[in-house]
Amino acid sequence: MAGTAAGHPLDTIKVRLQTEHVGVATSNAATKNATMFRTWTGLVTTFHTEGMSGLFKGLLSPLLGQAFINAIIFGVKNNVYKRLDDDYKQSVRGHMISGSAAGFAQSFAACPIELGKVRVQLQGQGLSKEKYKASKSKGSISSIYHIFKREGIKGCYRGMSVTVFRDCTGFTIYFGVFEGLCMKRKQMKKIEDVEFSYLLLFGGLAGVSSWIASHPIDVIKSRLQADGVKGKDKYKGTIDCLRKSIKHEGGRVFLKGMFANLSRAFVVNAVIFPCEEYFRRWHKKHL
Repeated sequence: MAGTAAGHPLDTIKVRLQTEHVGVATSNAATKNATMFRTWTGLVTTFHTEGMSGLFKGLLSPLLGQAFINAIIFGVKNNVYKRLDDDYKQSVRGHMISGSAAGFAQSFAACPIELGKVRVQLQGQGLSKEKYKASKSKGSISSIYHIFKREGIKGCYRGMSVTVFRDCTGFTIYFGVFEGLCMKRKQMKKIEDVEFSYLLLFGGLAGVSSWIASHPIDVIKSRLQADGVKGKDKYKGTIDCLRKSIKHEGGRVFLKGMFANLSRAFVVNAVIFPCEEYFRRWHKKHL
């Protein structure tokens, strides 16, 4: 939960960069500048105009759901891994297969949680804290509830197919890189022997590696979930969103918000893996 909170300001900037200029033709230079230089500008501008609360918009739903999602991720991953043949357990392949299964399972919880988060992160951009409160904007939990009332359960799973694709891809690499680095560190010995400092480093590198691969998919996911926030829906589905995004903004659209995403990924995942591993060691030792 601490990692989620610490990385949320960068997540807010990531989502805003990913969804800007939607449906508007932009030059490659403009998109490149947005990717390389606008993360820190976005942080400063948002803080200056919206205050600290502007950077933490939409935090409630992921904060409340993070423990549940992590329970799904590590629970499914460990149970699938236990059921694999010994040949798979002796290599990174076993961790990649079980990681993919974990990504698939957790996407059913992540999709509606991220939908509420994205909707709130895009509210009141540029408004002061006082004006934002006066606009009576909804929080992330309230946003999910109103989407459910208006569109039913289907509306809460907007962007579900691309979320599954993103998470299966991301967690395959996520666990593969982490476990592979740990194996390399201890020459195939148990992960329990890896030092805490290396767990921090390997967790951060695993998070960055997974998001390098899945970030382009995440751009489309963010756009689908943000669709309709500022008026009428622009996209008919995932393929239509992909086609229109490339048509108007070119291939560089898939780099939007990447620096913010990778920075957040290192911070968050450098915390998650060591915490999970040390809890598992404590549980094995004392219970």
